[in-house]
Amino acid sequence: MAELSSPAKINLVLAVDGVDEKGYHFIETLMAPVSLKDRISVILDKEGKGFFISSNIELPEENTLKKAYQLFTSILGREFYLEVRIEKIIPPGGGLGGGSSNGAVLLDFLNQAFGSPLKREELLHLSSKIGMDAPFFILGKPCWMTGRGEVFRSFAELPEAKLLLVYPGFPSSTKKVYERFKGKKDMPKRFPQKISLDELVRMLRNDLEEPFLELFPEGMKVKKTLEALEPIGLSLTGSGSCYFAIFEDYPPLESLKERGWKVFKTHIMGGLK
Repeated sequence: MAELSSPAKINLVLAVDGVDEKGYHFIETLMAPVSLKDRISVILDKEGKGFFISSNIELPEENTLKKAYQLFTSILGREFYLEVRIEKIIPPGGGLGGGSSNGAVLLDFLNQAFGSPLKREELLHLSSKIGMDAPFFILGKPCWMTGRGEVFRSFAELPEAKLLLVYPGFPSSTKKVYERFKGKKDMPKRFPQKISLDELVRMLRNDLEEPFLELFPEGMKVKKTLEALEPIGLSLTGSGSCYFAIFEDYPPLESLKERGWKVFKTHIMGGLK
């Protein structure tokens, strides 16, 4: 039996470029894990057979935990018994990578439990079949990613900044937001490894915010309410729907909670030491 922590992520920089022949957008992104986590309990019997899952919320039939099990059994060439209980805390559809995190964390656990038949590069490649963000959660540190968001560029060391994450009560649609994105933006020229809090705030960028707000104008209410609390930095994460705000000290939360939004006090988990 094992207890696994499955963290959320935020995109501190999300720059979007053109598209490839399959219609996928090229991006440059600085992603960081945060202390908001799902909790996963696992019972493994290497000699048994079967996969069972339970959750505090309804999961889709083809969920990332099941996909991780199926991918790893294909590597082993045989089944084994795996029972998974997940307590979902990360809001689905919020741009926080919860599903990719769940699958990646389980895949990494299984690889270690069976003596690491997959080396790191193989594990990263296999995890990308779970979701584009999954390789980031295998790496487990703030890092620059490129391609469609699945290719590791370099690690980054960040301050453990205080954040408020706000989920407005509705999921975004990654597919629709990307389809709404128009044009081609200038991509970052530098990918610094060590970044101070002041530098981080100046770097905040999300090219998907405009199409997100066009599709979900109620997201502007979240942004304006957070702006009124005078954060030192504010941005959308992923393709929405969550906004995050960086504070030196956490502000009163009444104005956020009164609207019925989910509000999480969390922090960036820093990188290289």
